[in-house]
Amino acid sequence: MSAIAITFIILILLAGGGGAFYYYSTLAEKAQAADNAASAQSKDGLPPIYLDLEPAFIVNFEHKDTLRYLQANFSVMARDQAVLDKVTLHMPAIRDRILILLSNKTYAELSGKARKEKLRLEILLEIRKIIGTSDTGHSVENIYITGYVMQ
Repeated sequence: MSAIAITFIILILLAGGGGAFYYYSTLAEKAQAADNAASAQSKDGLPPIYLDLEPAFIVNFEHKDTLRYLQANFSVMARDQAVLDKVTLHMPAIRDRILILLSNKTYAELSGKARKEKLRLEILLEIRKIIGTSDTGHSVENIYITGYVMQ
């Protein structure tokens, strides 16, 4: 091989190594920034605690003269066990409010990503109205849709 070909190969290897180094170092910085953002978002530095709202919520609704149903599962998230204890204590009232909210929706209001997000926020507000805040000033921080089947 000629000296020019060897030099060219060495330059390609160095460029590839430099590119890989830059990519992985940038990736590590982004991961660290995401971890910092996640920990900054946590109130009082407490880890999230989850509670499933069980059993699943099942409601009937009509769509185009056909009886259909929705089965949905939700989990609430808080950072204070006292908040989840209040959710458990008030579970009958919470389930009632969610069932009424779901049963008053149309097929169109229950379909699509944006509408599910709106529904999730409506449920979160309803739960917050029922339980208020704990003695430490915490409340339910979020609610997640963990199952969603429409037929």
